Amino acid sequence: MNSITELEQSVIGSVLLDEANLAFLPTLELYDFQTARGRATWQAIRNLEADASPIDLELIAARLTRDGSLEMVTYEYLRECELRVPTAMNAEAYAKLLRDAALKKRL
Repeated sequence: MNSITELEQSVIGSVLLDEANLAFLPTLELYDFQTARGRATWQAIRNLEADASPIDLELIAARLTRDGSLEMVTYEYLRECELRVPTAMNAEAYAKLLRDAALKKRL
């Protein structure tokens, strides 16, 4: 797992596999996601969380559709995020790698 895209997908996939992982990712910000797909998906996840809505692939896709972003993100991308992650238990580690990569890029 080297690229920013892979790290973003791992974080998103970890949440798709277990939405409880959001509790371990409070410091992960929208600007930590460098791809438009990652940012749009993370925003949809956080919006669902703010609405106290359950979070899964279908509900994220519905939120992205409502926000006009599903065509750009694609259902296939969401599915790929879900399938990329071998275990949801490493969400914090994936988020740390993503934050570190984002910080390095900003410097």
